[in-house]
Amino acid sequence: MQKVVTLSPSNDLQNNSASRCYVTETGYRDCQSALQGYAIEHRMLVLMANYAAPTRDFACAGGSAIWSASGEPLASAGKTGQAIVLATKRGLGWIGDLLSVN
Repeated sequence: MQKVVTLSPSNDLQNNSASRCYVTETGYRDCQSALQGYAIEHRMLVLMANYAAPTRDFACAGGSAIWSASGEPLASAGKTGQAIVLATKRGLGWIGDLLSVN
């Protein structure tokens, strides 16, 4: 998945947020919705890095993702397997990409 999102010049590109999570399948939609909402509310790029394999006592849901400042998904990983979600700044926009790690 690759998508380019253009930011207006007034957006502060220094306001970015990242989180590492233990999000299970039952909580994934709520977490995804909340993080997308934070991106919109605070007009910032938001990244969620979630585990995609059982970790400690949790069966994590995977689905690491990046949302633009307008809440659009730029990149998202699957539920299992190793992957890196990327966002690269290009001019006033961001390009999202997914790198599979095997």
